[in-house]
Amino acid sequence: MKRLVFALVICLGCFGILEAQDIWKPINVEGSLLGVSSDGSIFAYSDYYEYVEIVRSLDEGETWQVVLSSEPEPDVRFLENGFAISEEGRIFVLGEHQEDNFDFCLFYSDDNGDTWQQTTEIPNFLVSGMVEFGGITAPTNDIIVCWSSGGDFTWSLDGGATWNYTSFTPPHDGIPGHLPHELLDVIVNESGELYATYWLYCKTQAATARTNIYEMSSPTSWDGLEIFSCTVINDMEYDPEGNALMGYVRKSVWTGYDMEYYQGDRYYVFEGQSIAVSDNGVVYKLRYTNDLLAVLNYSLDHGEHFYDIGEALDVAQSSSDLFHNGSIFKGRDNHLYFYGRTGQYYKSIQNADHITNYGNYVPLVHEGNDRQKWNVVYIGVTPNYPNDYHTEIQSIRDDINLDGVDYKLVWKEDVYDSKRIAGAVREEDKRVYFRRKIEQNYQEEVLLYDFNLMVGDTVTVNWMGQQLMVLEESEVEVDGTMRRQLGLGRYSVGYPPTEVDEYWIEGVGSTFGFLNSGSEGMGGAFIYLLCYHENGNLVWDNEAFDECVMNSDGAPATFAPQGAEWYFHVLSQGPITQPPFYYLKSVVTGTEEVQGHLCSVIDGYRYVYEEDDVVYMYVQSTDSFTVMYDFNAEEGDTWYCDIEEGYTCLVTVDSVGSVTWNGHTYRTQYVTGYIPDEGFLIYDGRIIEGIGYEKGLFPHEYVFDGTEYEYMRCYLEDGELLYHEGDYDCDYVPGSQPQQPQFEWYYEIENEDGTITYQYLYQAGDTIIQDEPTHILVRINTLYDKGLRDEVTHEYVYERDGKLYWWNKTLEVFTVLYDYEAEVGDYWEIIVGTRPIDMHVDAVEEIEYEGRVWRMLRVSDPEDLFSGNIVCGIGHLTSFFPERLMGDGEHMRVDGLRCYWSEGELVFKYGDEDCDAVISDLHGVEDPSTGSVAEETLVVYPNPTNGVLNISVRLPQCDSPTAQTYRITNVMGQTLLQGTMTDETLQIDVRGLAEGMYFVTVAGETRKFVVR
Repeated sequence: MKRLVFALVICLGCFGILEAQDIWKPINVEGSLLGVSSDGSIFAYSDYYEYVEIVRSLDEGETWQVVLSSEPEPDVRFLENGFAISEEGRIFVLGEHQEDNFDFCLFYSDDNGDTWQQTTEIPNFLVSGMVEFGGITAPTNDIIVCWSSGGDFTWSLDGGATWNYTSFTPPHDGIPGHLPHELLDVIVNESGELYATYWLYCKTQAATARTNIYEMSSPTSWDGLEIFSCTVINDMEYDPEGNALMGYVRKSVWTGYDMEYYQGDRYYVFEGQSIAVSDNGVVYKLRYTNDLLAVLNYSLDHGEHFYDIGEALDVAQSSSDLFHNGSIFKGRDNHLYFYGRTGQYYKSIQNADHITNYGNYVPLVHEGNDRQKWNVVYIGVTPNYPNDYHTEIQSIRDDINLDGVDYKLVWKEDVYDSKRIAGAVREEDKRVYFRRKIEQNYQEEVLLYDFNLMVGDTVTVNWMGQQLMVLEESEVEVDGTMRRQLGLGRYSVGYPPTEVDEYWIEGVGSTFGFLNSGSEGMGGAFIYLLCYHENGNLVWDNEAFDECVMNSDGAPATFAPQGAEWYFHVLSQGPITQPPFYYLKSVVTGTEEVQGHLCSVIDGYRYVYEEDDVVYMYVQSTDSFTVMYDFNAEEGDTWYCDIEEGYTCLVTVDSVGSVTWNGHTYRTQYVTGYIPDEGFLIYDGRIIEGIGYEKGLFPHEYVFDGTEYEYMRCYLEDGELLYHEGDYDCDYVPGSQPQQPQFEWYYEIENEDGTITYQYLYQAGDTIIQDEPTHILVRINTLYDKGLRDEVTHEYVYERDGKLYWWNKTLEVFTVLYDYEAEVGDYWEIIVGTRPIDMHVDAVEEIEYEGRVWRMLRVSDPEDLFSGNIVCGIGHLTSFFPERLMGDGEHMRVDGLRCYWSEGELVFKYGDEDCDAVISDLHGVEDPSTGSVAEETLVVYPNPTNGVLNISVRLPQCDSPTAQTYRITNVMGQTLLQGTMTDETLQIDVRGLAEGMYFVTVAGETRKFVVR
């Protein structure tokens, strides 16, 4: 059993989830921070010893290692401002020869500082009166630019193989004698465009100039841009659009020109000593306060408007140091780095693209199928703690419409119950509403969350009507972004709360769990959210717990955990030829103890457990466990597997290998398994460690009926795709073949003898035809006498852009069956077989049923083959398909929709007939004894069944029993069981069949039965 890592003290503060994390976190830097590479490695300049070192940290400053040292070459001293990292990741470090202060050498590394090379020597370029080195920039591996404060430039266009030189002359006219100047900053991009900023007039004016590095050898190549009074343009950066952003510093206050914000031709100037630009173009700078603090500012409009975000940090030890000790820059990892007081450095928690996400509301209920999942732990306050606790999983995956309102279904599962629907949820205007499901009914809607609340507001939540008050508002880091969170306390016997009991976090929910807002202490247990996932990715976790999923009863081992699903690609059998494949699913439905072993229950009736990497399977006929897999077995090893009483398979490992999917490597065993002396091949393929046999999971009796499991299409845990094989997309597979029909239609049939029977259609699953995700509709026509003859076919449809397309089996193309968005006068063509029908829209109306308004098209065709009314989203009110051209027109006529259900709930009824009884009849709850049993020649009972199915053939008294062949098929027409009847009554164990509808055929007669 997994454990907690803290003593039981029921207070959220003890859990470490109350303190609001902000934008910055401190990092330890050895020396002066130089730059950060794309993988987050930090480089620093260290001169604490007799020689200078470039050091690197791979763990955010926890440990450091020397990557470049002047010790091997004592005549070289590395320059603190001679460091650059190109966009491609090449790291440059500039060194100066000690015996000659005007000669430089440039080192570079292409492996993050592990090894270094040197370019050609840089010739003397500090020839002006001011010889202070200015800096280096390298937008690419080839373009390298070095400059001095006095205006000397040297640059290379071939990665340092050759060097060029020029001396900068200010290009502005009207400056007498070109008074002394000092370069402040230089930037260049990959196309060679270069900006320079410099001081003029004894450093009381700042100016900007632009050139192209490919032309800058000519003094006339410089384009003088602007002269600004009273400012120093101290920092420049390019944004992703190629604009130059320039931050200035006020040096004094004159009565003359005073600039706040300036926009030029592809450049912007704004107040800011130190600036940084994120990969998505957000501009950051620091706003200094009077108490020697700095607050991060951000701008979304090139620096015209700035907004504060995050906490204030120390920047200087005195006011005189204010403009020297506070700065930011962006590393190549797209994180911001902040330098405050000497030796104090900080790194932004999230990258620069995400910092400003705080303040943008994050919905709690997602519109898409993002497989949201919350793991919740319940801790009982008993002497048996910490053994008395269990985990519940709350998840959202499906859509549902209740009373005309769109919701998402919320599922729950824990160690006591298999997965079940807990209710339905929706979000509107930052409020989350919930309808709890009890048995088959959805209760009235209640409020779960209201993220519009402010401090002091009160709210009543949950089905228990818990009253809460907002006591505080803060922010917390979630998945790399800042989220708003509300601290709430519970009213007790009418008294207002005085301390926070739980937090609501935007996009995460309550710290008690998604469904548990206001619910701590429910049922005598304390409740805490362990973690929250989206699409299998961890978004938030409670650091106070050791692991994310814990069960008090223990957890099944690696093989077959809770939430495991297998999908197998199966070759078609029987009469169905379109599409040429389908899939079968297995799923873990719970846990159960069998003979002292805690087993995973698969498909409701298979029991397995794992011990020491060996998987054991329970065999009912022998009432014992047998080895199903031995993940430890090596090449040549064998084991015996009892399939059922009298059938033992000898399994041999032919080879051992591995398979890698999505970065994870699984050990594999290629095995063959035969039943000695019988010749039956049970195993012939790979066993994937932790996942199972690729051709059917179990070596069960169905291998004798000809079913061909071709391969495992995919394997999932808690909705996360962990393994995928083959060319077919697995994204549509989970949930696409429900145990109960999702959509159902019931039409009346008038037979040629005047009797009334029915047509039943339902969505049985999904498939792919011509790269289109397509719904499978089973079409059952009950003809002549009710229950005595069923005609079953399969149709294939999909909807897109307001049209419903139908698969034409004859031409093997899709044809438009309905155009829901058609207007009066429009028409479309339906091709039935090879015959076209032109459907004309005569009128468009609206009809109302149970408070919901439906759009209805009145349509006709020249031959009156499919004329009538089409209710958009439901179908034709006379017959769903053009039945008069589908082969049965001589014997019967489909003559009107009775009922339409969605997920077992009646959505639309046409006419006055009772529909509640119909769905019971369709789902097999009728008692066969209430029909004309005496007249039937084939009877199946009990129906529905959960174990043994009795098949009875009634013969005339004068006839003697003869051998009859029986066949059991699923709704896809694939044969699952077959054999021979030698007596009038046969018992068949159908516990191996998953829940759903099946058909049994004996001597040409077919009956429907249901397994539950």
